[in-house]
Amino acid sequence: VSTPVFVPMKTHVLLHRMSGKGLAAHYFFPRQPCIFGEKMVSVQITMNNTTDRKIENIYIGEKKLPVGMQMHVFDPIVFSLLLFHILHVFMSKLSYFLESLEPEGSITVSMGIDFCDSTQTASFQLCTKDDCFSVNIQPPVGELLLPVAISEKDFKKEQGMLTGMNETSTVIIAAPQNFTSSVILQKVVNVANVGVVPSGQDNIHR
Repeated sequence: VSTPVFVPMKTHVLLHRMSGKGLAAHYFFPRQPCIFGEKMVSVQITMNNTTDRKIENIYIGEKKLPVGMQMHVFDPIVFSLLLFHILHVFMSKLSYFLESLEPEGSITVSMGIDFCDSTQTASFQLCTKDDCFSVNIQPPVGELLLPVAISEKDFKKEQGMLTGMNETSTVIIAAPQNFTSSVILQKVVNVANVGVVPSGQDNIHR
């Protein structure tokens, strides 16, 4: 697996603040190998407290996943007062260990989801001390991929084995300025986490 060519910072709404009684959550795909499992897709969730009161004990509740799908959840955002004092010096490094999410506060946590190479939706509950909210994460197909370093020769060899139902074609009509190599590359990596293969042909991009 190679370094991502591009990481779009586009976020998706997981929980709107109105639906979450002041708790808002967004997620995005950092396009990094998942530390929780090689088959899992990395997902980062940012939660914001838009109220004027603390939101306590944020955690993942009931999960409703398709057969085969797995999810590695983040640690509950809850902390005992005693342990908080003992490890206070380490709080800057263990930022997800909080007794509560303060008013106007924000925190980002990491999760891993094995979508089983499909765009099926992962449904689960995002809970607090007082409420549980049903939320969903559905991955764009391009986020299920990981870029790898490969030679043009090996690419052609692999390509030769992916024919028939694995092959598709289309015609794209675009302005001349959008047919440059740099623009085509940017358009592709914006929607798919793929790498660039050196090509010996100017009019073919791999």
